[in-house]
Amino acid sequence: INDRNGVREFLDARVPVDNVVIALAAKTGDQYLVNMLLAEMTEKKAYSKSEKPMMAVLGTSHFDMVKLLTELDQFKPDWRDRKGRSWPELAEEKQGPNWKAEKELLQRLHEDWAKAQGIRRRSSSPVTKREGSKPRRVPQDASDEESDNDEAATVMAPKRKNGRRLMSRKDMRAAGGKPFSDSEDGEEPERTIVNGEMGPPDSPRAKHNTVRQRSKSQSMQPAEETSSPRTRRRSSTSLRRPSDSVMPALDEKEEEKPTEEVEAEKQKAAEAQFAIHEAQRLEAKRRDEEAAENEAKKAEEEAKAAEERREAEAARLREAEEEQKRLEEERERREAEDAKRAEEARKAEEAFREKQAKMENARRNHITDLLTALPKTLSYALDQQSSFSYRNDDDVAYLQEHFMPLLVVREDSDGPWVLNLQAAPLLGKRGLEVLLPQTNELEFDLTLSGDWPKFNDGFSARDRANISRVVSFLTRSEGEVFDEDVEMADSEDDHSIFHRELQRIAGRLNVQKARKARLLSEELIPLRLVKLSDVLANLHPVLRDTSTEVEYLTFPAKARQVALQLDKQAAEGFVERWQAFSTNVVASETYAGGRLAQGIAEEEHRLGRTEVVFVHEK
Repeated sequence: INDRNGVREFLDARVPVDNVVIALAAKTGDQYLVNMLLAEMTEKKAYSKSEKPMMAVLGTSHFDMVKLLTELDQFKPDWRDRKGRSWPELAEEKQGPNWKAEKELLQRLHEDWAKAQGIRRRSSSPVTKREGSKPRRVPQDASDEESDNDEAATVMAPKRKNGRRLMSRKDMRAAGGKPFSDSEDGEEPERTIVNGEMGPPDSPRAKHNTVRQRSKSQSMQPAEETSSPRTRRRSSTSLRRPSDSVMPALDEKEEEKPTEEVEAEKQKAAEAQFAIHEAQRLEAKRRDEEAAENEAKKAEEEAKAAEERREAEAARLREAEEEQKRLEEERERREAEDAKRAEEARKAEEAFREKQAKMENARRNHITDLLTALPKTLSYALDQQSSFSYRNDDDVAYLQEHFMPLLVVREDSDGPWVLNLQAAPLLGKRGLEVLLPQTNELEFDLTLSGDWPKFNDGFSARDRANISRVVSFLTRSEGEVFDEDVEMADSEDDHSIFHRELQRIAGRLNVQKARKARLLSEELIPLRLVKLSDVLANLHPVLRDTSTEVEYLTFPAKARQVALQLDKQAAEGFVERWQAFSTNVVASETYAGGRLAQGIAEEEHRLGRTEVVFVHEK
């Protein structure tokens, strides 16, 4: 409806415009469209359901449209809906964006209308003017159709094209024989002619019951300014005579006065019509009283039934209220218990999270300190943040260079044992577990080595000597000094170069000595022995397909033990002694995939290892 071209096509198609269409256009807020449609609407349709547009636009944001509709002739400030709500009450109930302005405007129009009604009620009515005064002639247009035998009414009939409203005596008789002054139920207001112009009828009923009033014969009030039905009935009863309440004024032609016979006929007709109306009124009153009595009985029965229903409903409501109260108390009790449990759980969760945060922070600090205490080759392999990834051949070569062969520190009935420091990098990043405290107060994840048997009680002197050899092996790369780390003069002679080389070697040995002493002191890292079988079974996958060399530091001691046993047995044959040594003494072994890859082979008998450093003059 908000498409102007569409509205033009709508009007060009001769589609009749009514207030339903106006209501749809008013919702858009486009005053141009509304004016287009109003221009094409007939007067009859304008007054039919004239409240529709205002009902549609109230509560919207189009306050200008509300003002436009209040300026139309068909707008009734005193209109009420079936529930008895007035325009201001409807505006307040809808609670639109501009409801206060709407209510103020409609209230002001209603008050203006009420004031106008009060002024007109205080003025003389058409009935009192008719009493004691004779109708005056008024010149009429030559084009108007007049009849001396027609009775003029106080309510106007539908307009003709020339602006006059006429009704013949036959039409008045066909209209139902009701009094011309007031409708039977008092709901239709009187409409009069002012200066030869006539306003639109309030309803179709008024159109069927109206005739043209005699020009300038009586002073009539406009339809919107008439008094209420109750006031009109009271004024009709107290002021009008039977003949006055029935007989309307007649239009007079420009001729001599009617004869006495005509006046007598008119008087008789008026009296007959009044008698008919009086009979109809009494019959209607009887029917109304009978209907009122029946309605009163029905209302009494309904009131009694309603009282019974009310009492039953009250009892049901009391029971429901008690049940609701019980359920509410039960719900509140459960909610209190749930809230208490939730609060306890929240506090426990908060304490747990706080404990975990502290524990995690302590674990992180411990690992940082542990990695700092380790030799740099070992720290590089085990640090989660380092670039060492256990993925390629370079990583395998790095492990074989710095941590192999795997040195056996102790042998007993449970088998060979190796030092945890050397075993850790061969297990992958998770090998850091074997270096953590055994008490595990910080709750480290020990799923890899938690159930391994470990030996750290009662190290013998031989065990400690072997552990010292393993630590020396792991710290051999410590303290490497590069050329850029040593200050060089612009020109150095051979003596200076030799001195710098000695400085580098001394620095390296000092670093190795300090690192070894710190590890052997177990200041931060506990030294424990783990079984060789557990290490070989849990090697990192990148090492499982490579050869793992195992060297027994226990070989000299084992050889001496076997020699003592042979001496006790007085075995002097070379072959016998060789077989005994081959069976019981192992110098080294090679494993692949955790299994022994070669037979027993003796290497050179050595009681110890002496580190030799060669210094070459450059």
